[in-house]
Amino acid sequence: MQRLNRLERKPIIIGIDPGTTIGYAILDVDGNILEINSGKHLKLSWIISHLTEFGEPIIIACDVNKAPRLIEKIARRFGAKICCPKKDLSWPEKLRITKPYKRFVKNKHERSALSAALHAYESIHRVVEKIKRQYKENLGKLICRVVKKDVAIKKAKIELDQLAL
Repeated sequence: MQRLNRLERKPIIIGIDPGTTIGYAILDVDGNILEINSGKHLKLSWIISHLTEFGEPIIIACDVNKAPRLIEKIARRFGAKICCPKKDLSWPEKLRITKPYKRFVKNKHERSALSAALHAYESIHRVVEKIKRQYKENLGKLICRVVKKDVAIKKAKIELDQLAL
């Protein structure tokens, strides 16, 4: 199987709840759930490999104001943006955010990861919609560049056009 380069893979949003039991949630940039799961003592190498199967992580999100080390390590590995809430998400807030998806959530770790991912999705969905309205080609590449590099849409489009030459 041929591996796609980073810019050819579809952009995804990851929510992680680190700890002995690690919860993770994977969303596409439309907010659709691709996977929610958790496991004990998951190795960093496994997490990175597994996430890569779904696409190119553009945001690694957590539910607390200061990103834990695991979040920083994963984000650094992918060159992804870290998304933390302005203040730690409270349990009632997590319940509210994840209520429409409760049938997919098996435990508190998965709920925390999903709430982080959904919070991150909310922070970028307007810019993603703007990109989709304005550009039809190279959407995934453009979204990755805008979100990960934090550049303006027009500048990212110019950079991609120059790479294609």
